[in-house]
Amino acid sequence: MRSLLFFISIYFYSLSSFSSEMENAVEFYNKKDYVKVIEIIRPAVERKDPRALNQMGSFYEKGLGVAKDLSQAFRFYKEAADLGDSSAQFNLGLMYEYGRHVKSDIDVAIMWYKKSVDSGDKEGDAAYNLGVLYARDSRVKRNIPLGMQYYQMAFSKGNAMAAYNLGVIHSDGLNGLPVNKKLAVFYYTIASLKDYPAALHNLSVMYQNGDGVIQNYEESIRYNVRAIKKNVADSMSALSAKYMLGIGVPANMRLAHMWALIAKNQNASNADVLLKVSSDRLSRTDLIEAQNLAIQCQQSEYENCQYPKFVAAAENIEKPQSNKSMSCQADSDCIIGSSCRSMRGGGAECRSR
Repeated sequence: MRSLLFFISIYFYSLSSFSSEMENAVEFYNKKDYVKVIEIIRPAVERKDPRALNQMGSFYEKGLGVAKDLSQAFRFYKEAADLGDSSAQFNLGLMYEYGRHVKSDIDVAIMWYKKSVDSGDKEGDAAYNLGVLYARDSRVKRNIPLGMQYYQMAFSKGNAMAAYNLGVIHSDGLNGLPVNKKLAVFYYTIASLKDYPAALHNLSVMYQNGDGVIQNYEESIRYNVRAIKKNVADSMSALSAKYMLGIGVPANMRLAHMWALIAKNQNASNADVLLKVSSDRLSRTDLIEAQNLAIQCQQSEYENCQYPKFVAAAENIEKPQSNKSMSCQADSDCIIGSSCRSMRGGGAECRSR
């Protein structure tokens, strides 16, 4: 379900009668005093405000401030959905898709997702789910063009999952589209603006290999670090391999072993091989030091991890701007709804039609 704090913030912001309580509600939520939050929104629930009803559904579904009760969650969602609340309609769609309290019914789920889209679908979650269902779910008659339309709709609302999936589609040439690494980088980059973990890792791989971008080992490592801070095990093993082979950083077997240990702890598939190679090349003293560094790194939640100087702290890594124009050679290099246009100063960029 969507972020409870997001809903609380939006809910209170939109009700002038509760403007003075908004800060207190968020404060109580951050303190995990959900009972107090429910006390604050109770008057709006009794007035049948759809946003408050949806919020109560979320609390009952998660068991926050009340005993977990899916029947109550469904009741509040349904009441809010019938009043036109897009988020409640989306939440009902989820319950029907996955059979939570009700019998799984994909057709009814699709109906509620479409209602959510028609009601606004601010974060594009309903459109994204429809894209997945039509493009690749065996429970639904496949309709790839319709699925792609919903992916693009979700993407236009800033949905990071949609951006990532569009990146995968263009990177691998899925859904009948040709492989377009450059366009894949574009979509992954948009997803990375919201720190979508898999997009961060994929960008690291693409910068390392020069797929769709100019090869840049340092940029690859920067994305590795951002992915690591999102607990992506494959980026941990990738950084281990970079230290082992001296890719983008001076070769350092002790740091290679450190990252291999961390990757192993996160069940990375190739961690055992990296550990074997690094262990065979280190003294007992170096092995102990690498273990201590690994413990230090994990205890700091991946902040104090002997990163290269050019990386600095993750919060200082400059993120690309989402409104940056994309260079192109043909319309196929551009996202749906835009075309490749020649620029006065030379070259060409993707611009909205």
